[in-house]
Amino acid sequence: MLPPMKFLAFLLTLVVLTVALLYVLGDRRQPQTKTITQEVELQAR
Repeated sequence: MLPPMKFLAFLLTLVVLTVALLYVLGDRRQPQTKTITQEVELQAR
């Protein structure tokens, strides 16, 4: 068994990498998402 702290650090790294990967892939597939988000943010202000 891994020590709890090392296991938590590993889990956190894995989650961060997964989120980063999904963000990059989603960004490539939908380039218009960024502009839509910016427009919504401008309208909200």
